[in-house]
Amino acid sequence: MKTVVIQLSNNTRPIFMIDIDDIPLTCLYDTGADISVWTGSYEVFNNLFPNAVLKDAKYSIAGFGGSGTLYHLYVIPEFCMHTETGDYTIKNFIVAVSNGVISKFDLILCAGVFGKSKVTIDKTPGKSEIIVESDRDV
Repeated sequence: MKTVVIQLSNNTRPIFMIDIDDIPLTCLYDTGADISVWTGSYEVFNNLFPNAVLKDAKYSIAGFGGSGTLYHLYVIPEFCMHTETGDYTIKNFIVAVSNGVISKFDLILCAGVFGKSKVTIDKTPGKSEIIVESDRDV
């Protein structure tokens, strides 16, 4: 069994840092989100994921204010999150991409990101972490 422990910031929300190609990104784990959303700079997204494939340019997302906004939907063939305790890789990672910075997070990860894994959020005194246990490496 593979276990990755992701340290959370001292926030009431599950916010954490990951590295993609040595670039630090701020992430929010949103168990209520239907899809992951890149909310950071569009230029940074293109630089980090040059192999991302545009699947749909008309995916509507609500939740950032208003009744919904259209986003580009991309598939990243291999999305590898580097954490302090190991890597977590997702094949064919689907992400909606905004046209500009819309939040203080670079990436909002939906619950489906850790599909087929046991996810525990531990905020007991002295701890603030997400523990992801998986029977597979990818």
